[in-house]
Amino acid sequence: MNKKLNIKHKLFVISAPSGAGKTTLVNQLIKEVNLIAPIEKVVTYTTKRPRITETDKKDYHFLSVPEFELKIEENFFLEWSKVYENYYGSPAHILENLQKSSFILIVDRLGAESLKKILNPKSASFIWIRVHNLEILRERLTLRSTENSEQIERRLKISLSEIEQEETNPIFEHHIYNEHFETAVEDLKNLLLSSLGD
Repeated sequence: MNKKLNIKHKLFVISAPSGAGKTTLVNQLIKEVNLIAPIEKVVTYTTKRPRITETDKKDYHFLSVPEFELKIEENFFLEWSKVYENYYGSPAHILENLQKSSFILIVDRLGAESLKKILNPKSASFIWIRVHNLEILRERLTLRSTENSEQIERRLKISLSEIEQEETNPIFEHHIYNEHFETAVEDLKNLLLSSLGD
């Protein structure tokens, strides 16, 4: 039986270029880490159309543009941005919930940059998931068959910009390479457990 860790509640902010596999990694990570230390994924908000594999309130809270903009006016979001022509936002109640549990929050790099400015460094850890070249991202984006070639090229252009920004102006304390899935999950799991444990 695994020993339960003495939890230090923390927010793990995870970001990656499009196609780097952050969501798949996080879903597997939560399954494995929860055997030792309870942790939850924050369900963020978006105006994008759900993919066939995505479920409302599980993968995202899917909103219309007017609904999202109303929440902006109500200061509902801790951070929000507009990427790939859609809104994305993280609920502000994350900070209250950190009193009870640790969380993983998946955001784009712009969102992570905003969070870096407002979160206490002791309560948050910033993790960048990446691969070694854009061709791997192109292949993964093509295989998932959710975007046309023009959308894929747009995503790759943004990904290249994000990678260059992180190299010249790093905001993440930890970098995990996701080229071999099992290795990446293990690396990420070890990082989280070392942060949560004694």
